[in-house]
Amino acid sequence: MPLISGMIQKLVQKGRLTITDSAGHCHHFGSEDCDEQVTVRLHDKVLPLKLALSPTLALGEAYMDGRITFEAGSIRDLLRITTSNLQALDEHPVQVIRLASALVV
Repeated sequence: MPLISGMIQKLVQKGRLTITDSAGHCHHFGSEDCDEQVTVRLHDKVLPLKLALSPTLALGEAYMDGRITFEAGSIRDLLRITTSNLQALDEHPVQVIRLASALVV
């Protein structure tokens, strides 16, 4: 989770996101005093790396494959929370490097 914690912290500006990683550790992001709350469980220890490298693709694939499940809320709720500050995701250093390398190739 250290790979994506900083990115998620910037991304979750409104709402509350709780992620339980594959080792069973809970990570909390956003504000506690809000109505919108989502809790997800990651079932794959490599998923945080995949999310750091390609968040939109990895999230969709993990959802379809069952490597991420929702314990509270839905994928719609997660998208509502995470899209509150998409610019922060685009400006994250991993994404800047990924986009720059795509332009070079």
